[in-house]
Amino acid sequence: MIDLKNIKAVIIDFDGTLYDSKGFTKKFLKTLGFSSLLKARNERKLRSLYKGKYFGTGEEFYFSYFQELARLCHVSPQKISDWYFKKYMKTMTETLRKYFTCRPGAKKLFAFLKEKNIKTAVFSDYAFVCERMKAIGLEGTKSLLFSAENLGGLKPACEPFFKIAQTLGENPKDILVIGDRADTDARGAENAGMKSLLVKTAEDWERIISILFSLEWTR
Repeated sequence: MIDLKNIKAVIIDFDGTLYDSKGFTKKFLKTLGFSSLLKARNERKLRSLYKGKYFGTGEEFYFSYFQELARLCHVSPQKISDWYFKKYMKTMTETLRKYFTCRPGAKKLFAFLKEKNIKTAVFSDYAFVCERMKAIGLEGTKSLLFSAENLGGLKPACEPFFKIAQTLGENPKDILVIGDRADTDARGAENAGMKSLLVKTAEDWERIISILFSLEWTR
């Protein structure tokens, strides 16, 4: 068991952590429609290749990403960028709103951390974090919201974690990351010198909430 003494901030992953993402891909692709399936397949493949790469800024990440995705899809970077934000991400948000809701106790957890003056951030791999938080019923949490894309690189690159720590104003060693993937969330936290806990099942989520509620917070 990791030592959770002196935790001063908590970073929570979005997809698969704040909601149970089982069945999401099937529902998402069905909603997205047949005409976008090839683009979606290329996006997923490219995202895997870009995992852990850091580009410095969100602008530099998107420039590289859309150049390469456009090449794979045989369209212009502007066209693929428009598709990504206006079709792909919009559909992702709508799929969440229609079929998914936050995990039990998530709202209570955010309220508890706020009451204890523990700084919190939500760190998603994708953009539209505010819209997607609202889609699963977590609007108004007062947490800072971050997208790996806008921070310049995908997990497990350590630099986005450092940027979040800087914004939170806390030392990385005093930050706990809660995520659902060992290869991105936990490894990224480790790369940045942060602690981490993983949510693989509903029971894991309940256990983590119980642990956090039982800690003697020093703030």
